[in-house]
Amino acid sequence: MLLISTIIHTVVGLMIALPLLNYRLKISRWNKLKLDYPQSTNKSELVIMLPIWNESLVIEKKLNNLISDYPFQVSLMV
Repeated sequence: MLLISTIIHTVVGLMIALPLLNYRLKISRWNKLKLDYPQSTNKSELVIMLPIWNESLVIEKKLNNLISDYPFQVSLMV
């Protein structure tokens, strides 16, 4: 009876631990990837869709953030 209990606890522990270890390995692989950022700022256009309803303060903040953060043409769809 003790052997069956030990086996069940081990199997359940592995069922919990293996997905977590798999996730940790995937994250470590993604962290090692080098991102390539564009070197030049060409005349690209950025369109941002902002789904909101009756939130004028949020719209004003987003517009101010867009103007200050992006050096190229930005469009905001609300």
